[in-house]
Amino acid sequence: MELTKDELLKLYPWPKNSLNKELQLIENFQSIELQSEAQTIWSWLSDSSRINRALGMSHRDEKEVDGKLHVSTKMLGLEQEWIERSWNWDFGKSIIVDREYLKGFGKFNHSIFYFHNKKLYVYMGFTSKGLLSNTLLRAGVPKVVGQLLNLIKEMDKELHAGALIPSYFKESSKKLESTPLKRLEERLSKAQKDGAPKEHLKKFFDLITTEDELDLYKLRPIELARKWEESPSEILNSFLIATYHKVFEISWDIICPSCLGERTKAKDLIDLLEVDHCESCKINFQTNGENSVEVSFQIHPDIREVPKQQFCAAEPARKKHIKLQWNIQELDESQVFSLESGRYRMRILGHDYLKFLKVSEAENKALDLDSELHEINLSHDFNIRKGQKFKDGRLIIEVELTDPNTLRPKDIFSKNIFKKFFKEQSLNKGVQLYLGEQVIVFTDIVASTKFYQDVGDKEAYRKISPHFEAIEEIFEACDGVIIKTIGDAVMASFPNPRKAVLACEKMHRHFNPQRTEFPFELRASAHIGKVIGVNRNTGIDYFGNTVNYAAKLQANAEAQELAISNEFMDHLKETHTENWIITEGTYQLASEKEARRTFTLKLKE
Repeated sequence: MELTKDELLKLYPWPKNSLNKELQLIENFQSIELQSEAQTIWSWLSDSSRINRALGMSHRDEKEVDGKLHVSTKMLGLEQEWIERSWNWDFGKSIIVDREYLKGFGKFNHSIFYFHNKKLYVYMGFTSKGLLSNTLLRAGVPKVVGQLLNLIKEMDKELHAGALIPSYFKESSKKLESTPLKRLEERLSKAQKDGAPKEHLKKFFDLITTEDELDLYKLRPIELARKWEESPSEILNSFLIATYHKVFEISWDIICPSCLGERTKAKDLIDLLEVDHCESCKINFQTNGENSVEVSFQIHPDIREVPKQQFCAAEPARKKHIKLQWNIQELDESQVFSLESGRYRMRILGHDYLKFLKVSEAENKALDLDSELHEINLSHDFNIRKGQKFKDGRLIIEVELTDPNTLRPKDIFSKNIFKKFFKEQSLNKGVQLYLGEQVIVFTDIVASTKFYQDVGDKEAYRKISPHFEAIEEIFEACDGVIIKTIGDAVMASFPNPRKAVLACEKMHRHFNPQRTEFPFELRASAHIGKVIGVNRNTGIDYFGNTVNYAAKLQANAEAQELAISNEFMDHLKETHTENWIITEGTYQLASEKEARRTFTLKLKE
């Protein structure tokens, strides 16, 4: 059954106080039949940046002012500026756009895109004041809606024919001028001399010179590696080398824990803040949380300028994890929302509110925001009851999936290439970076005090100094990173326990006095757990209980041995320890009543 304009506006009414008797209302309402699946058309339509470009709209400048997105452009030579309110959307079903104009033809704009029964209904309404504005809008609104529907018809046709993306999505990049092109070639050549593979640099060249600028503002090496079918670790190495040679810039992006938007982009670690502020959410927050910092890359501006993009932009194309977003003031209990089966997280921006939804064939068709339940069972189709607790704020329902393409500081610090090319990077005083779970290894010279006494300080230093280089070479071959040296001890991190055990085996074999010139033997200890990154005189240092316990475990090791925690042992398979004799033991921390279970691995002859 065909939906009327009034029925559509009853489902998605104009925001309160946006209609005024003194203002003229200009409306246009149209619909089209769809051949293809609505969710994909919805996703393509939600990318308003590409839609506007395809329609030939003038360039728009976006900036955040007091937590609101201000957009400005020119139309018919006249300035237009509006506040883009946060869009309301129900994934695959509806998109509602509201704009409050500060300059221009209109006073308020309310647009609806509603997918229902293989049809798309489009409503666009403006309020305006003045003869010229009314005349221009009466002529312009039907034209814009018509152009938009023609573009959507093309989308539908292409999708029905099997297209993965619509043809208008990609726009050929403007060719680089001779000076930046020469600069790029020179810098890529330097990167190749420093070890970046030629095939990676060719991909970087093509990316920079041919890619759509809408895809270049935030470069994510893991995502690109998967697209190119390359090793994410090796691509990241090449990104770091190319960044050193000013092909790219590294960006340490502070993420708001509430809206998940980027708040501050720091070009250097030293510029990371201990506390940041999100104006959109009206909160201050610590930057030492588990997902507080993301690392991305940008093209160096003297090679190619890429226009800045605002994460606070209202469009859902930039927030694909959000499946439903709605301003609470505009919720109507008669509205029906839809979610696919799965587990979701529900937040209300501006409030300390977090719940989880389990969507299935459940009978519950009412989502009560006042519910005391931590996890709510919900039907696929449901209504939302505002209740009494919340009069404002933005309701967010999002998937819980962790983005596998996200790069964190721990991924960067685990790279020897970062330590080699960016050793001057340091954190500001007071800043603590969450580095997640780390494998920490300590090495130490056995009976070093007696060794110093026997040969004297100068001779001891002459013998011990090269041992640091030998350990570094052995550990780096197993993807280990030297964090620091303490006296004649070494602290290192590894990507996993298996590689740590392998590195310690190679180290013990190398430092066996019967096989090498080193007249001493080593012992080692290892533990796995969460750590934080802080700044010390030696640069970026690792800190926390995990580091402390890993160091203390050295008391359980003798020459040619590796003492490990029970947690570390849990990550090892039998094949990882086949060259070791394993003995179970304990370690007693002064702060704990019960001794911890430990293991000592002695290298077989």
